[in-house]
Amino acid sequence: MRRVWRSPVALSHKGFPNQFTPRLIGEDSLFRACARRFAMAAFAQPLGPSMTEFRFMALVQLGNPGISEATVMLEPSLRKTAPKLLHLQAQGEGDARMPVAPFDHVI
Repeated sequence: MRRVWRSPVALSHKGFPNQFTPRLIGEDSLFRACARRFAMAAFAQPLGPSMTEFRFMALVQLGNPGISEATVMLEPSLRKTAPKLLHLQAQGEGDARMPVAPFDHVI
């Protein structure tokens, strides 16, 4: 696994996060590639984590063909994923498996 902190293609990490940059690896952005990886019947529907100000970018990327029923999990700030995941787990979806993977890593 390799973390992509800086990309020559990315305009600005604050204005346009690396996970939304297209073609860092292959044709898809890291965000879209991760959502497609987990869009299988064996898992609960994919949740794309995103900060509130990037929700529209996330919705556009998750709304592309090949990803169905994916939703955006809004986070108030960086590194606030764990509390949101605990809340979702407490709400529960029966026995659905819930894999957790960062959307900004190359796997």
